[in-house]
Parts: sequence; C-alpha cells; structure tokens
Amino acid sequence: MTDFWQLPGPARFVQDVTEDLRAGQNVVLVFPEHAPDGWLPSLRNRLRMLNLPTLKEVQTNGRPPVNEILGHCGIEPPTRRLRPAELCSVSAFSGRFLYVRGDAVAAWPSWREFLVEYDHEITG
Repeated sequence: MTDFWQLPGPARFVQDVTEDLRAGQNVVLVFPEHAPDGWLPSLRNRLRMLNLPTLKEVQTNGRPPVNEILGHCGIEPPTRRLRPAELCSVSAFSGRFLYVRGDAVAAWPSWREFLVEYDHEITG
C-alpha cells in the first residue's frame, strides 16, 4: 500500500513546501487534529534530499513564542515578553526551519498571535 504522502497530490504539497523554504519564504502549516500521519517524516526526507537545513522541533514550555524560539536558538531570552521585531534582529534565528508540536493546543492562541505579529513585521 502506498503511503499517503507518496501519492501525487500530497507529494506535490510537500515538494511545494520545500521549494518555498528553499526560496527563503516563511511557511506556516497548520494541520487538523486528524490529518494523515507521515507528513513530518516526508517533509524531513525531502529537506534532506535537497540538502536544506534540518527541521528542528520547538517544545512549547509555556513561555511566550519568541522566548521559546530564542531558547531553541541557544540564546537565553530575557524574562520579559519579546516581540517578533526583536526576534527578526537575531542572526541565530535566520535560516532556521522550526516545527512547533501540534499537541500543544493550550499554547495555540499565543502562537497564533505571534504568527500574525511576525507576518506583519516581515511584510511591513
């Protein structure tokens, strides 16, 4: 039986995502709770095939998203809540492919707010 993510449509979706990443685009994927399994290994495999950076998982530990990301980048964030504009000025953040686990439903509102602010910051 063929894996769902190897079927033409889903495989093209993963290919399009990796092409956007290779072009330097920011990509946000939100899957429903009961999405077909296997998208993450499929995406990681495609990134590896294209010699692109590895997809790194960000754990949600209850801190604000910018602080979580800085911690993932090896930078101890200040105790105050940082804004996306401050994250964009951190060179260690540039060029990273990050994955936020979807099982952190309670954290989603703060991540959604972060993504809206981040999008506004990068698109002006």
